[in-house]
Amino acid sequence: MICDFTYIDDIVEAIVRVNDEPAAPNPDWSGDHPDPATSGVHNLTT
Repeated sequence: MICDFTYIDDIVEAIVRVNDEPAAPNPDWSGDHPDPATSGVHNLTT
C-alpha cells in the first residue's frame, strides 16, 4: 500500500508561507471598541 501525503504537504507549505510574512498590527484597533469584522474565531474546516 502506498500513502499519498500531498494534502499534508500542501498544508505544511501554506503554514510556512504564512509565517514568512506575519500580519502587521492595526494602530487604529482598540480593545475598548473592537471591530467585529476583524475579531473572532474562524472555522477553516468548512
